[in-house]
Amino acid sequence: MKKILKLFGVLGAAMLMTCLLAATVTFAASASKVASGTCGTNVKWSLDSSRTLTISGSGDMNNYSNGYGSTDTAPWYSYSASVKNVVIKDGVTSIGAEAFCNCSSLTSVKIPDGVTSIGFDAFRYCSSLTSIDIPDGVTSIGWAAFSGCSSLTSIDIPDSVTSIKNYAFSCCDSLTSIDIGVGVTSIRGDAFGSYNSLETIRVAEGNAVYDSRNNCNAIIETESNELIVGCKNTVIPDSVTSIGTWAFDNCSSMTSVKIPDSVTSIGAYAFLNCSSLASINIPDSVTSIGYEAFYNCCKLLSIKISPNVTSIGECAVGMHYDEGDTAISGFVICGVKGSAAEEYATKNGITFVSTGFVKSGSKWIYYVDGKQSTYTGLVKGTISAISSSANWYYVKNGVYTKSTGLAKKAYGSDNKWYFVNNGAYKKASGIAQKINSTDKKWYYVSDGKYKKATGLAQKADGSVSTWYYVADGKYDSTAAGLAKKADGSSSTTWYYVLAGRYQKKTGLARKADGSSSTWYFVKKGVYTKASGIAKKADGSSSTWYYVLNGKFTKNTGIAKKADGSSSRWYFVNNGVYTKSTGLAQKADGSSSTKYYVVKGVFNSYTGTVTVDNVKYTLSEGKVTGHYVTQTTTETVLEPHEICNCGMDLTANGITGDDIGYHAKQHALNDENTQTWQEWVEVTKDVTTEKWVEDSAA
Repeated sequence: MKKILKLFGVLGAAMLMTCLLAATVTFAASASKVASGTCGTNVKWSLDSSRTLTISGSGDMNNYSNGYGSTDTAPWYSYSASVKNVVIKDGVTSIGAEAFCNCSSLTSVKIPDGVTSIGFDAFRYCSSLTSIDIPDGVTSIGWAAFSGCSSLTSIDIPDSVTSIKNYAFSCCDSLTSIDIGVGVTSIRGDAFGSYNSLETIRVAEGNAVYDSRNNCNAIIETESNELIVGCKNTVIPDSVTSIGTWAFDNCSSMTSVKIPDSVTSIGAYAFLNCSSLASINIPDSVTSIGYEAFYNCCKLLSIKISPNVTSIGECAVGMHYDEGDTAISGFVICGVKGSAAEEYATKNGITFVSTGFVKSGSKWIYYVDGKQSTYTGLVKGTISAISSSANWYYVKNGVYTKSTGLAKKAYGSDNKWYFVNNGAYKKASGIAQKINSTDKKWYYVSDGKYKKATGLAQKADGSVSTWYYVADGKYDSTAAGLAKKADGSSSTTWYYVLAGRYQKKTGLARKADGSSSTWYFVKKGVYTKASGIAKKADGSSSTWYYVLNGKFTKNTGIAKKADGSSSRWYFVNNGVYTKSTGLAQKADGSSSTKYYVVKGVFNSYTGTVTVDNVKYTLSEGKVTGHYVTQTTTETVLEPHEICNCGMDLTANGITGDDIGYHAKQHALNDENTQTWQEWVEVTKDVTTEKWVEDSAA
């Protein structure tokens, strides 16, 4: 191959130099005929000022050799770069070798029906020629006859043609379609090679030697079932048994092709210089891969070769030209140990993998003993540019998949669940779902492994900042209460969860796991050792409860709100806010001072109040003292009204008008009545009030 490339290079350089020299020719402006002469026994040529080259006469044209230093060049060769039109008259029967080679300005050619052959290099490097009408009478097209006609877009080979020689239409970069007639019986190697734009290939029905079965966009040798010419749109039929030499060479726009199980051999240069080819399957049916079959396919970074392949040609796969034949960087051959594939890889310094990952196009495929696995789960291997804890990756049916969630190992007795992030095992902590499972529950992982922990955790993939509550390793969407972080990173801090998620609520809550009946105080979602009154954090009750050092306590007294949202003092009785009126100390016992509350709220009244029949003095709501009542017995002289009947009227409560009434009673009995006053000793109880200062005031 490299010799052929060098040959093209030398010929091309020589011809280019000749063209550059020819471009300096000056044409006579006034004469219609610029030059003329003979180009065959009975064939003449003439070139006019319109740059039209006319060939006339009868019989065959001469063959020429326009190579550098040659003395047998076409007589118009010095004008070739300026020729725009070629007209071949009736009577001419052949187009000689290299006749119009390097006519780079040539845009049209008229070939008469009498021409039967087109010679070697006849129109080579006619780079401006966009179309050619090959008449139905031509039977052979010579070696490289139209090679390098880079503007040709289509080729229609008539039914009269029986032979197409090597490289006849090679390097026609703009060619999009080829039609092969019924009569073609011989197509030599690489006749249609080096196409980038070719999309359609058709062989006429009825051709006895070649076919394009199933509209496959290829030329297949019917008897041998060998595909000899393909393009980027070729679909290789299942009946093809071999891919011929040069079949897809230089098909630089082809990215992938499927080789059916019927193929047993891949010929030399079959995919040479397919620079965009990124993936290829070599079926187990293939037994031989020819010389440089995949040479210079630099985007193809891996290939799987079965142990059935016993012959691999030099530089067949994984090699390119870099100042010599060199292994493509990063290329991997996957196969069975002890096979021809391993021997080839070792010989050429190519990485060989029997079990592990091999890249095929954009996919990473996991192989076991040289065969693609059907594993689903975690497998151990190496994928370049993708980091993983301990090199474990997730595959589905043997193909690396960028899934996230929980997965088991694809093989072995380990029944544990591991966390996978974007297809790679990761030592993360948090919650995750199982990959490709109908089980939609969330499970907790610690350091990448499922763990029956209880507490708060975020999602293991870090996709959200929310904290979720897990109980025994499973997310509980109904949980409410206090919990620590599941990973133990905060051993003292308790957080509040409601409906399974951490929430910045304030109030009372029990432990979410039900391990304690105690009520605890949380402020903005975090347990706080505060004292005061608070409602339940979940809003289930409008009652206010008393907490002391963060815990509900059945104390009685006054307290502020535990969250510090108010400076007022409220009265609690046995730990519950009550709208009572009276005196109370602080519920936390921090002071023996009594405070005045009215309907459950501290009142800063100054004056006296009576509570439980005791009169207290207040200063701005604080008790400063109280009054104590004392009763004593005393004997005193009092003036009493005495009746002559001997009755102590005063002692008997007869006073004022009642004395007169008493006298009338005596008069009714015809008794004389007389009263007077005299001092009488009387024993009496005397009550006095004494103010006592409150010692706590």
